[in-house]
Amino acid sequence: MVRKIPHFIPVLHRKVLRTIFDNKLVYIGVVILVLLGSMLYTSFNVSASNLDKEIKDFRSRCCQEDVNFTLQEPLSEKRMSALESKYDVVIEKRKIANYEKDGDTVRVLEATEKINKYEVISGEDISKSGEILVDKLYADAHKLSAGDEITLYSKKYKIKGFMAEPDYLFMLKTDSDMVVNHKTFGIAIMSKDDIAKIKDGYDYYMLRRNDDNDEDVLDEIKADLNSDNIVLDYRLAEDNVRITTIDGDITTFIQCSGLVPTVILIICCLLVAVFLWRIIRTEYTMIGTLFAIGYNKRKIVGEYLAFPIFISLLGGLLGTILGIPFSKTVIGMVFENKYSMPGVLSKVDPKYLLISLILPYIFMIPVTLFVILSALKLTPVNLMRNVSKEKNIGILEKLLKFKNMSFDLKFTLREVLRNIRRCLIVFVSILFASLLLLFGFTANDSVSYMYDSMKGTYVNQYNYYFNSIQVDQPEKGERQNFSKFAVEDDYGKEVTITIFGIDSKAKLVKFKDEGGKRIKLSNTVISSGIAEKLNIKEGDLLYAENKLTGKEIEVEIDKIAEDYNYYIYMPIDQFNEINEYPEGSYISLISNDKLNIDKEKILNVLDADDQQKGYKEYTKTFKSLINIVSIIAFIIGVVVINIIITISVEENKNNISMMKVLGYHNKKIISLMIRYNIFIVIAAYLLSVPIIKYLIKQLFDILGESMNAVIPVKLYSHNVLIGFLIILLTYEVSKFISVRRVFKISMVDSLKSKNE
Repeated sequence: MVRKIPHFIPVLHRKVLRTIFDNKLVYIGVVILVLLGSMLYTSFNVSASNLDKEIKDFRSRCCQEDVNFTLQEPLSEKRMSALESKYDVVIEKRKIANYEKDGDTVRVLEATEKINKYEVISGEDISKSGEILVDKLYADAHKLSAGDEITLYSKKYKIKGFMAEPDYLFMLKTDSDMVVNHKTFGIAIMSKDDIAKIKDGYDYYMLRRNDDNDEDVLDEIKADLNSDNIVLDYRLAEDNVRITTIDGDITTFIQCSGLVPTVILIICCLLVAVFLWRIIRTEYTMIGTLFAIGYNKRKIVGEYLAFPIFISLLGGLLGTILGIPFSKTVIGMVFENKYSMPGVLSKVDPKYLLISLILPYIFMIPVTLFVILSALKLTPVNLMRNVSKEKNIGILEKLLKFKNMSFDLKFTLREVLRNIRRCLIVFVSILFASLLLLFGFTANDSVSYMYDSMKGTYVNQYNYYFNSIQVDQPEKGERQNFSKFAVEDDYGKEVTITIFGIDSKAKLVKFKDEGGKRIKLSNTVISSGIAEKLNIKEGDLLYAENKLTGKEIEVEIDKIAEDYNYYIYMPIDQFNEINEYPEGSYISLISNDKLNIDKEKILNVLDADDQQKGYKEYTKTFKSLINIVSIIAFIIGVVVINIIITISVEENKNNISMMKVLGYHNKKIISLMIRYNIFIVIAAYLLSVPIIKYLIKQLFDILGESMNAVIPVKLYSHNVLIGFLIILLTYEVSKFISVRRVFKISMVDSLKSKNE
C-alpha cells in the first residue's frame, strides 16, 4: 500500500515519514521503551524527593526523639529537671499500655506535648475525655472510620480521626518482629486524663537534644542515669528500627530511580543504532545520489537524526506526563501501605521533569550521530555503487570450518557471526528483564528462608517481656535475659549485637551448627551471621561493651550456630555474672502455654501466631510487587525481541524470498532465520541467576546494617523454573508477533531486487 504524503513537505522530510510508516512496529516498540524509562525516572524521582522531604519535615514538626529509655525506678520531677538543666536537653515521660483481645494488640500512647508529637492526618483532634485517635493503617485493616467507637479496657472510645507519629513510622510491635501486620497491631493516642485511668501499662522517657547540643551528651546522660538507677533500655533513634527502616527504603528507592531508567534507555540506544545502521546501508545509493545533486552531509545527517529526535520527543514527553500521576501510585504501593505516615504532597520538582525530557536525547543523539557519521564516511561515488552490499567476513567466521557442517548449521552460524551486535542487544535486554524478574523472587525466597530458620531456633509459642528486672523464681516458663552490646568489626566500625542469657536446660531453644548437629545450651554460642561479619571462629575471644551500663566484657566463643541475627547466647547465670546483674534475674519468659502474670509487670507479649500472620500479610504485598515487576520485564522482553526479529527479517528479505523460490516452507525459513535467538535467551537467563544473587547480597548487606542481621540470599529452584518459563513465554509471544512478516514476503521480491 502506497501512502500519500503531502507535497508541501520537503523531500527528505517525506523520506523520514515514509520510513517511519514502513517500520511502524519498530518505532512503536522503541517509543514504548523510552516512555517506560522516562515514566519510571519521573515517578521514582518525584515520589522519592517528595517522600524524603515530607519525612524530614514531619520529624522536625513533631520533634522526633533522639533517644528513649526505660528505667527500673521512675524519675522524680526534680531529677528530670536537673538532667534537663545540666545537659541542655528536653525530657518527657510517657505512659504506654497494650490492650490485647482475640490476638490483636492496640498500643495506647499518652498524648505528648514536647517530643514525638502526633499529627492528625484525617478527621479531628481529640478535645475531651472518651475520644481517641488511631493510626490509619490499623483503621483501614479493621474498616474503622472517624465517628466509630472502639472498646478498650471495657470502655468505649469515640474515634475522632487518624494520626501518625515519627517514632512509629514502621509499625512493629517488638524489635524481634520481622514484618508489620496492621491487622494484629496498631497504636492509639489518648489524653493524659484518660490513660491515667488505665491500670495496666508502664512509663518510659523520651529525650531530645537542643539544636546546638552535641551527640556525645547522650552517652553522658546514660552514665548519669546508671549512677543511681538501673537502665533497662536506652535506644538511640538511629538504632530504632521503627524510625530508621524507612530511611533505608528511601535510599534504595533513590538508587533504583537512576539505575533502572538508565538501563532501559541504553537498550533503546542500541536498538536505534542497529536499526539506523540497517536503514543507512540499504540507502547508500540514494544517499550518493543526494550528494551528487548538491545536498551536503550536514543536511543528510540532520534528516537521519530526525529518527532519534522523534523517538525521544514522543517517548520522553508521554513518559514524563504519565510519570507524574504514577508517582502517587508508587508512593501508595511501596510506602503508604507499609509505613504509618502523613500524606505526601504531590509536588513536582521542575528539575526532574526537565531531566526526564532531556535524558532520552542525552542517550540517543550521541550514539545515533556516531552511527550516521560512521556510515557516511564513503565518497559519493562509492555510495552510488552501493559498496555496502559486500559483507565483511569476521575473524571468527574465517576460523570456523564450514565444510563438514549441514546447510542449516552453516546458515545459522553465519547469521549469528555477521550480526553480533544484534545478538548482543537481545542478550543484554533479556539479561536485564531476567534480573528484574528474579529480583522479586530472590528477595521473597531470602526472607522466607530467614523466617523459617528463626522458627527452627525458637520453638516457643509465647514470649513475655517484663517492664523491669525480675528476680523471683518463675513457676512456669524458661528464663531469658538480654542486653545490647557494641563491638567493632575488622574495619573499626561499631556493630550492635544482642547477647542473651538462657536457661542451660531450656527445651524451647534449639541450636544447630551449619552441619545440622545439635549444640548444647551450656556452650557460649554465636550466630553464623555475626560470626561471618566479625570474622569470629570457635575458641576466639570477643570484646563487647554493654550499651546500657557501659561495662566492657570478654566472651569466649564455644560454638557457631546457623542463625542470621546479630546474636550471642550463653547460660543465664554466666550472663548475669559478667554483667553484674542480680543473681537469678531475668527480663523475659518463653513458654508454649499462656502464663498467669500480673499485667502491671508486662511490657509486651509476643505470640508466634501473630508473627505468622504478619509474615503472610507481608508475602501478599510482596507478591503484588513481584507481579508488577514481572509485567515490566515482560514488556521489555517482548518489545526488544520483536524489534530485533523485525530487523532481522527486513535485512534478509531478499534471502527469504529466494528461499521461497527454491521451495523452502515458512516454518523452515523461520527456523533458519529466527529460532537461534532462543539459545541467546537461555544463555542470558542462566547468567542472570548468579548476577542477581550477587546484586541482592550487596543490597542485603546494606539493609542488614539497619536490621542488625545478615539476610541470607536464597533463590529456590522452583522460582528459577517459573522465571525461565515467563522469559520463554516472552520470547514465544515476541516471535509469534514478528514471524508474520516472513509470511508476507513473496517470491517476486527477490526478482524486484535484482531488477533494481
